[in-house]
Amino acid sequence: MIASSATCARRNSRTAMLMLAVAGVALLTSCVTEKSTRLQPTLIDSSPQNRSRPDTSTLETYVPTGLSTSTSAVSAAIGPLGSIEYDGNLVPLFSTGGEYFAVQGGHPAPSWDTILAQESMQPLPSLDVIVYRIEKVNGGPRQKLVEHRSLTGVGLIGRYADETGFIVESPQPDGSRRIGWVQWSTGEVTWLLRSGINAFATRSPSGRLAWCERVGGGASPRFDLYVQGRNEVYLAGDGQGSWLMPVWSNDNETLFAFNLMPTGELDLVVFDARSAASMRAPLQRERLTDQGSVSTVFQALAGIQSPAAPDGSPRILFYLTGKDRIIEYDARESAGRRARGLPAPSIAAAWHTGDGIVYSGRSALYYQFLRDGSAPVELLKGPGVPRTTSNPMHPFVLVAMDQNANFQLNLWAMDLVDEDTVRTATERMDPATAAVKSPRR
Repeated sequence: MIASSATCARRNSRTAMLMLAVAGVALLTSCVTEKSTRLQPTLIDSSPQNRSRPDTSTLETYVPTGLSTSTSAVSAAIGPLGSIEYDGNLVPLFSTGGEYFAVQGGHPAPSWDTILAQESMQPLPSLDVIVYRIEKVNGGPRQKLVEHRSLTGVGLIGRYADETGFIVESPQPDGSRRIGWVQWSTGEVTWLLRSGINAFATRSPSGRLAWCERVGGGASPRFDLYVQGRNEVYLAGDGQGSWLMPVWSNDNETLFAFNLMPTGELDLVVFDARSAASMRAPLQRERLTDQGSVSTVFQALAGIQSPAAPDGSPRILFYLTGKDRIIEYDARESAGRRARGLPAPSIAAAWHTGDGIVYSGRSALYYQFLRDGSAPVELLKGPGVPRTTSNPMHPFVLVAMDQNANFQLNLWAMDLVDEDTVRTATERMDPATAAVKSPRR
């Protein structure tokens, strides 16, 4: 876990987020376009040897929850994609279609001061981004990783990606911090914000930008929250404390953000983002902890690339350090009923449907139905960070640390099957085989 102070976070800069990941893991200013250098694709070994592999002994076992009747079991299928080096801090960012992903490169790795947009006396390293592509092999079911291109000095991988591109945050030598949009296919960069110290940006499904701007410096800088409106930029909140890590709901109208006070009180706040007036008056406020920090807020979303519910309802997932669990927050519920915790420990998660999620504990990966009160279903041994995609070849990509090599990640293509699909498939099988594969009752 990231420690509760920036000092401690810096001290653990090479390991803190690594352990989170796998064990505890054009209204704005004028645009400028830059083109990256095109590289020859490089094949990465997709059949790793002498590397730690997840225990797949449970993958062909359909495990009933015992509490749910309509969806009492799920199964998982998993296959290796390959291994990559990474900076040890930032989990790769995936395209929604699952074809591309971006990894933080460059040496040395960026410090936590840089990642958290704090003042730093250290010189800026080369903040490179490497984009990979997941391809079929000879048109068959096997897939491989190909290095698509390298973007030298472009910045830090951001918090948001869609099918066309992803956000980068680029600290500058003069202390400013740009926000850019990178096209997956071409590597072209469009700079959306070029002045100010900007960080933690994200976009709505319709393309509206929300971001934070650091105001002041020293040991306790403050962040303001801005939202792209129809014909203007909206300033959020009442100017009290720091506004951090905005998250758009998939309804394009609801915005979540974390509000951190200098004394450590941390709230999750819900806005109607349709007007400047509504952004000044939050709809809801939920106290999460009295011992929060910028690191706490960063960790809340580090293991969840797409926190918003896919069905468009005003719900998000986030990790709460003090509880060591993923929280589902539902803005539709009454006060006192909006925040519901998954079983602890739960450290990283991805939506499957509006009702089901895949989440990682510290020793296994689980499936959880949120609405029927069922127990979690263990999918496989070993932790990892699940990322959802829309690619039927790999609806999930599982990112896991190689236990034999620091700063190396193993990627696995993962598919999920619900009980009804399993039952239909087994009915078509040979009776002797179906007796083995059918869900236990």
